[in-house]
Amino acid sequence: MQFTGAVTVGAGHFEFQWARPTQHLQQTDWAEHADTVAALGHPLRLTILQHLLEGERTVAQLVDELGLASTGVAYHHLTSLQAAGWVTSPRRGAWALPAPRIVPLLTILIALEKG
Repeated sequence: MQFTGAVTVGAGHFEFQWARPTQHLQQTDWAEHADTVAALGHPLRLTILQHLLEGERTVAQLVDELGLASTGVAYHHLTSLQAAGWVTSPRRGAWALPAPRIVPLLTILIALEKG
């Protein structure tokens, strides 16, 4: 299985090439990925990731852009995303989608399309 291409989003331009033998994928313990996938299972978390795809945001920006009731709500979801490796905090109070996570996230979204 191989993915190759380029993507340009607000966070920048990224070129990628990943390849894994199908046998390797079949023999891997898929359960090890449960927490990473589960972190994507909340609508607000997906919306946060969608905003971070456009570039780094502060918590205050996310609260404002998403109309959240408090920074506590934002931090709760950002902490879950960070624990799963989907976001990083490159500087105090700011959050970003790391470049190596952009293509996997977009690939998951493509795989979830119906039809």
